[in-house]
Amino acid sequence: MLGRDEVDRALDRLDRNGADISANLVALENHAGIAFLNGTQLTGDSAVQWKQGQAKIALLWAQFALYQKVVERAHAVRGQGRLGADELAELDELIIGRSATLEPQEIPIQQRDLLGPSSIAESMTLDELAAKMTETYREVTALVAGADEVWTKYLPLLDQLDERLRAAQSQTSALGLAESGHPVTAQIGAIADELDATRTLALSDPLTLVGPDTARLDRVIAQLDEVSAELDTLAELRDGFAQRVAGLRASIDTLNAEEQQATQACESTRERILVHPLPSITPAAADLAGRADRLNQNSRHWTEAADELQELERHVAAARSAAATALDTATALLGRRTELRARLDAYRVKAAQLRLSENAEISASYEQAYDALWAKPCDLNAATRSLVIYQKAISDRGRTP
Repeated sequence: MLGRDEVDRALDRLDRNGADISANLVALENHAGIAFLNGTQLTGDSAVQWKQGQAKIALLWAQFALYQKVVERAHAVRGQGRLGADELAELDELIIGRSATLEPQEIPIQQRDLLGPSSIAESMTLDELAAKMTETYREVTALVAGADEVWTKYLPLLDQLDERLRAAQSQTSALGLAESGHPVTAQIGAIADELDATRTLALSDPLTLVGPDTARLDRVIAQLDEVSAELDTLAELRDGFAQRVAGLRASIDTLNAEEQQATQACESTRERILVHPLPSITPAAADLAGRADRLNQNSRHWTEAADELQELERHVAAARSAAATALDTATALLGRRTELRARLDAYRVKAAQLRLSENAEISASYEQAYDALWAKPCDLNAATRSLVIYQKAISDRGRTP
């Protein structure tokens, strides 16, 4: 049994606990999350959860009233002038006994016995009651704090995305993309629908987003990033269209000169070198120039003209690459002939140094290689073989004692 000093210390602790419980319950009632939930026409899972949450808050206040009632009774007994054995026994029961009897709870029918009660009233100590209230309080505050997070974080993020969407819609209008049925307009429409649906959910069933669940908004952010990048590219394309057309014309002029140079080089090489195959040049500059002239003549949308411009740029680049390849091939073949001729001259000097110039076999080999290299057209393969024979003959005679 508790002594007088123990009773006083216990009552002080219970009073402090009661003050803390009261302060926290008032703070819960004033929480912004409760104002959000009470001020929203809830649907779906949020409506069910908040109805349960409101019942738990009412239960917390009822349990706190029970707590206070028991503590007040203990103070009343302690306030009597004389504390005899009966008073101390009652205080012992109030403070550490199962003095808090909760409202009867209905027993689920599947848990009842045929001869048993339909409800049961649970009794517990004040400390057990405080622990039970704490568990319920944590459940409710988690619910309320989650709703407040949706209000303070999710909805502001939606506002930011709405602002980005309006900017994208404005840019789309400025670029005239709706008139052309550009695919980006459909993307923007889909994003708008998703944001509207998400806002409706956040305002009617916010507890389904507790976390907050940003996965669906992350997808919207990625889509807006993609759309914004595409719109910036289109704006840059429109603003630089005239300059790109001018650049295209300059590239076509360059292509024309390069094709002429490559054609002349190939013709010259065909006259001088027997080679199969040699890259053929199909001049494209004239056709591409005509298509460039027609870019702004049609009454089509600028995006279609831009697509044509991009295609022409690819064709010009491919044609220039083909001309460069043909020129390099033709030049390389002539360079190979020049190299072989130089090697023949070098071997002839070597033959003279070895006093082999008058040798009939060496002279015949030289004449054969010379004729092959100065033939028109020159068969480089045959000339190379003749040169090797001449070089080998010099080497063989040069080693003879």
